[in-house]
Amino acid sequence: MPINCNFVGRPHISSWLPGETLFSMASRHHIVACNSTPAETCRQLFGHPRIGSAHDFPARVGYLAAQTQGQLGSPRDIILDHTITRFFFPFQSPKKCANWVAQMTSGAASQLKSQLGLPSARFGAAHPLKACAQCMAEDARLCTVAYWHVEHQIPGVWVCPHHHSLLLTSRKKWSGEDRFGWCLPFDVELVPSAGQIDTSAFDALNTIASSAIALWKLAPKVHLSEPSLASTYR
Repeated sequence: MPINCNFVGRPHISSWLPGETLFSMASRHHIVACNSTPAETCRQLFGHPRIGSAHDFPARVGYLAAQTQGQLGSPRDIILDHTITRFFFPFQSPKKCANWVAQMTSGAASQLKSQLGLPSARFGAAHPLKACAQCMAEDARLCTVAYWHVEHQIPGVWVCPHHHSLLLTSRKKWSGEDRFGWCLPFDVELVPSAGQIDTSAFDALNTIASSAIALWKLAPKVHLSEPSLASTYR
């Protein structure tokens, strides 16, 4: 088991599961550590009873990196590789991106969605937890636990890139229910992200998912030209 709950002073977390989110790792720790409240887990991993529990833009990542003595990577590596944050980098300036990484490393990231302009955007600021039923079965068989994959959580991804099946979603975090809690896919009610759709619509969703994942995988230093973007949108 990648997490050992027999710790004194700091959690002993040895490794990530393939493509795992930070929220998923913390949720595994919550279960294995036998913590009775979400706040207890948050304090252990992030040094605060609530800050750090967000499933999309967690904060106080520097505290986690220090507690694990860099075993999980640097704060920047954790943020870039195990959250959806870098998906937004190509559309923003290097200065803004560095500021967001700093916010998530040492402070609260409560204003980050507003700074990204998500609340006023057409698609909103909600990021429901998403999972693939086939991935869950494979994870349980290979890793003994089903967990949240970063690629599934990326905005615009509604189709699993590996099984090409529609993802399932949970309202548990983004609806306000158990806002500061921890959970894994088998712990929550998951419902289909869409009803019956025709082949052309599914193909479109598949294309959008591939494009969104490709954006997330771009080198963090890649930033698109704002004038070119504006011209393309027009």
